[in-house]
Amino acid sequence: MNIEPPLPEELTQQQRCDEFLSDSEYWTIAYRDSDAPSSLGVFSALAPVAMSHNLLREPDWEIKIGDGAPAFWRDQDDCTHYAPYGRDDGLVPLVFVQSHYDILPATLPQLLQEFCHYHNLWTSDSKDYKKLNRDGSVEDACEVRERSVRIRSKYLRQFQAAKQLMLVRYIDSINTIENRWCEATLQAASHSLMGDTYHLDLRVSASTWENGMVWSRLLGIAVTLPPPISQCGVWPWTKDEQEIYQRFKIGETSNGETITASCNPYNPGISPSSAKDALASDPYLTPVYFSLAVLDRYYNDPEKYCIRDSYLSCGTLWGVHIDNNHPDHVMVWLGDLGRDIPEGERGHWVLHNIVSPSPSISGTAFRRQILGEFAEPDSPVWRFKSAYRNLRACWEKYTGWELLRDPDEDDASLLPRLRMPTIEQDHALEDQIRILHRVLVEALNANEIKERLQMPPPKDARSILLLERWLNQEGYGPESLSAAIAYFRKVHNLRNKIAHRKSSNHGMTLSALDIADDKRTAMSELLSIGEAVLNDLAEFATTLQDASG
Repeated sequence: MNIEPPLPEELTQQQRCDEFLSDSEYWTIAYRDSDAPSSLGVFSALAPVAMSHNLLREPDWEIKIGDGAPAFWRDQDDCTHYAPYGRDDGLVPLVFVQSHYDILPATLPQLLQEFCHYHNLWTSDSKDYKKLNRDGSVEDACEVRERSVRIRSKYLRQFQAAKQLMLVRYIDSINTIENRWCEATLQAASHSLMGDTYHLDLRVSASTWENGMVWSRLLGIAVTLPPPISQCGVWPWTKDEQEIYQRFKIGETSNGETITASCNPYNPGISPSSAKDALASDPYLTPVYFSLAVLDRYYNDPEKYCIRDSYLSCGTLWGVHIDNNHPDHVMVWLGDLGRDIPEGERGHWVLHNIVSPSPSISGTAFRRQILGEFAEPDSPVWRFKSAYRNLRACWEKYTGWELLRDPDEDDASLLPRLRMPTIEQDHALEDQIRILHRVLVEALNANEIKERLQMPPPKDARSILLLERWLNQEGYGPESLSAAIAYFRKVHNLRNKIAHRKSSNHGMTLSALDIADDKRTAMSELLSIGEAVLNDLAEFATTLQDASG
């Protein structure tokens, strides 16, 4: 749209008009800027579609910034009514701006709470609002500042669709600049610009002030009709048939063709059709295999995801049963992929989907999920974590103090991140050794142990030596004592060799650390020995109570 007559560039009314009427990823639904010599005001509301004709008859604002507070009104019969938004015509502001008359500190504009609740928006500071999607991803939704409020258009349009209300936006733009170009060429003028969805009024005048000024005002209104209610983005208009169910590799034919199946839990499908026998008698329980690296992204974000023995979850938003007890791969049932993992998340699993050379599920998964039996985990990772938690609980219960201290805030995610290395590289194992050292050696409650020693320890005694002397003092068996202290020292020495080796010595061999060359075998051995040590210490804690009782 062209605003006539052409105006000097610095007036910028053309730019403001174009921006006001254009569609974009974000809509500015409120803005206030009254700095001289120019000012700009933008405000927005929702209104019934039937009001469109009346609203567009004049470019004037039906509602002002600051309106929308609850109020009473009286009809022609002198009956009093309560209006939650101060009006009886259905016009509802999207933004509420309160004034406390310079007596109390100014507050930020506030979004319509129904809009926030509709999208379940989250904010920690009432400035930046986030939308949590079903797959656990987070998107920016709104931005609130002292002078402006911006909303992502797709969320505003979804809310419109649900309410079946039109969006009404107002603009009041004033510009004043020196009239150094125009002189007599720009005369006072008033122009109305009208369309099916807008009505703008532009007024231009040349000031009679001595220094000569040009003054212009763009005042107007624009409406945006709501989309169909089917585009509201929530149930029941988010139907299952609209979901995309990816296909996963489930095996190979004798000819080497890859067999794939849809993860649709209600209609798995299979390709090629000659491979029908590849599906189990219950297609839902067709095993689908993934490389161990499929869990990397979840281990690396422990604040958002939780990986437990046989289960992966994203907060309380979604969760899926997995077989993470097998040493070579991760397995998920075909039906669970489609039912329990959100569509947007399944693409990650497709990337790590493999045809396993040894297709089998762990004994733990078979006993639990097929036979319905209770079963201890096969993986040394889960056995170690269980023994670790059991020791901490038993020790505090039976002795009244902590052998392994509660983790600091920075350490809280360490134990959840402990796992088997997924790649055969030194750093993969080194990262896990560092975690072991933090949760075992660095967590030893040295001060508490020192206070319980009957004989003063050497002045520079460290935590492992203190533990050794106290366990010996309390009558811990010689073989158990030797095994426990040897394990703690081994973890400590491994960590020290990793921490102090020269950066150029990346070819460090694991044999020099007295553990297996294979990274996963080495970690398995460390965890299995640790499990035995921790279980033995937990058993010893019960004897300490018996001795004191």
